Amino acid sequence: MLQLTIAWVFIGYTHGVESQYWLMLMLPVLSAASYLGMAGTLATSIAAVGLYLSFLRFVDFREFFISPEEKHFLAIRCLMLAVAAVLVNTLAAAKQGGETRVCWPPKRPAAIGAPGRPGPVGPRAWR
Repeated sequence: MLQLTIAWVFIGYTHGVESQYWLMLMLPVLSAASYLGMAGTLATSIAAVGLYLSFLRFVDFREFFISPEEKHFLAIRCLMLAVAAVLVNTLAAAKQGGETRVCWPPKRPAAIGAPGRPGPVGPRAWR
């Protein structure tokens, strides 16, 4: 929560929603995603998106207009926070669980005809 608060203050100081430092919210989200479970990751990413969108409260909509393109950029920024959090959480869970999908270099098969393995069978067995 302290990291989110520091990022929120920093983004607010650098022009809020228009700030180019919105990626500062990514640091606490990715930190939580690597150490917390999926529930903590989702809670942190929802909090980060909420904090980022909270800067819209400070916009005077009588003077400023948000174009559809700017709304699109806001949506992409919010989705980037959530997608990155879920990806990092999935990677951390796979690494902690010891799951290995790719094995390089590939393991050599046991010798054919070794104890516990059947010998050659079929038409190619005698070539």
